[in-house]
Amino acid sequence: MATSSKKHSAKQTQEQLNIRSVDNEELARLVKLAVADAIKEAIPALVEEVVAQLSAKTQAIIAEQVAELRTEMLTTRADTSACMERMETTQNRMTELDGRLSTLVDKLTTHCATLEDKVAHLEDRSHRDNLRILGIPENPETANPLAYILDAIPKWFPEMGSVEIMRAHRVGPAREDANHKPIPHPLLLKLLRFTDRDKILGAARKTMVKLDGSPVRFAPDYSTRTFRRRLAFSNMIGALQKLGFHTFLLYPAKLKVMRGGTTHIFDTPQMAEKFGLCPATFRCASAAPHLKRIIRSLARLRRTDLHREEVIKPFHSTVFYLWHI
Repeated sequence: MATSSKKHSAKQTQEQLNIRSVDNEELARLVKLAVADAIKEAIPALVEEVVAQLSAKTQAIIAEQVAELRTEMLTTRADTSACMERMETTQNRMTELDGRLSTLVDKLTTHCATLEDKVAHLEDRSHRDNLRILGIPENPETANPLAYILDAIPKWFPEMGSVEIMRAHRVGPAREDANHKPIPHPLLLKLLRFTDRDKILGAARKTMVKLDGSPVRFAPDYSTRTFRRRLAFSNMIGALQKLGFHTFLLYPAKLKVMRGGTTHIFDTPQMAEKFGLCPATFRCASAAPHLKRIIRSLARLRRTDLHREEVIKPFHSTVFYLWHI
């Protein structure tokens, strides 16, 4: 009996233990479910709170940086405005200085040209006793230029009279012609008086001097500046002479053009070139021979038929006017 009672008691105890174990597991499961539900309900609130905190901090940081950027932009804008003002002031001053500099350069250029002209004029006056002779060959006969010239001038210009020559020598660098033959150096004479130079030049215009079939040319001795200015007219002189004009070079460098009773004076080669290229110039030059023949015919007609003078005279005046244009 005692043994059976013990077994029964142990069995009841085991059943109670099993019931407690089941209750504990259920309780644990319920607790887990409750915790999970609580976590699910708390997560949105936590996320919203974290997002709000992060957003607030981010906005604060952005606002701070934007404020700094705005301050820097305002400072940069002020610096840029100041730089623009300085640049504008500098540009205005540069423009003013450029204008003043251009004016000064023009004045200095004009002043330098005036001074160069004065120096050239002084040099020309110091050379007015000099005479250049071109085309005299270099040979043993002309080895002593002074003796040769003193002997040759009376032969070239017997009616001129005596002149006094102080010195004579060759000048200039060696040159060659188109056939690579050496060109004789010019001969420079120093005369006692410039009137003697003018006498020789006047005689040379009337009498052509030739040596070995080549012409000998006589020219005043000018400064380099005057010589270059006069040389610039050389092409136009030849062109105008072909058109029938008489040309003269005036001192220091002016071209005088004459035909009939009309005279033109040009200060620069460009002015002479415009005149030479003018269509009216060519028309007048091409019509000149015909006008001459008409005038000669009218003159003969007036001498042989005087009763027609009333009709011929106006026409003759018109032709004479055209010839002198």
